Amino acid sequence: MTRDDPDFGVITFEQGLWCSIPPASPYPFMLTVDAGGDGPSEHQRQFLRKLMSDFSSHQSKGLAFVDLHRSDAGELSVYLLEIPNDGELSCGNFTIEYADVQAETIHRAEFVEFEPTRYGADD
Repeated sequence: MTRDDPDFGVITFEQGLWCSIPPASPYPFMLTVDAGGDGPSEHQRQFLRKLMSDFSSHQSKGLAFVDLHRSDAGELSVYLLEIPNDGELSCGNFTIEYADVQAETIHRAEFVEFEPTRYGADD
């Protein structure tokens, strides 16, 4: 199922997640939203608006956190923003993934209470 969403752009529902991929996304990176078949909730929409109003700050904090843990040296940019279900949102939880131009390794900063707390990477 695909729809044009006022906050998330063109989003597609697959395997329990809504996903928006550039250029259909209003942002230069992918978005995933953990929501049911009805689409993102009002709480998820409000969270996205709030997050994007100060995204550069969250992006910078996440990138600084990732840089503490990674061993490769390439320049990273935001690859994906994961917006969790409403329960996790109430705790300020979300994930920003970063990748270099080739996207060989995806670095993940998991935020809890709007602070990056867990690092992960996938090849």
